[in-house]
Amino acid sequence: MEGPASAAYVSSLQVQSGEVESVYNQNQNDSAPDTSEDVNAEINAAETEDAYKDALRKKYNGGLSSAEIQTKNAIEKGYYDGDDADEVMSEIEKSEQEIADGKYDQYKG
Repeated sequence: MEGPASAAYVSSLQVQSGEVESVYNQNQNDSAPDTSEDVNAEINAAETEDAYKDALRKKYNGGLSSAEIQTKNAIEKGYYDGDDADEVMSEIEKSEQEIADGKYDQYKG
């Protein structure tokens, strides 16, 4: 055994014997504690459509979500797979108008 494989083997023996600390443990110890909240928690906890939309706007800095943008694009390009394209597009356009009217400006970053 030569090269990187040999070095990895020697390193693993050193970690196993306690001679050196594992780089995996070092990285965990060096990193700052994760104080960020789950960005999807509010979306997942929403109990009404309005709360869900508000949480989406908050996550996406007052704009459309990536799913809304992709769905709108699929409808416009003609490859949306669903019988409710008109209804879905209407909802997206309504959201776009609310965004344009400043309803979610408090979330702009």
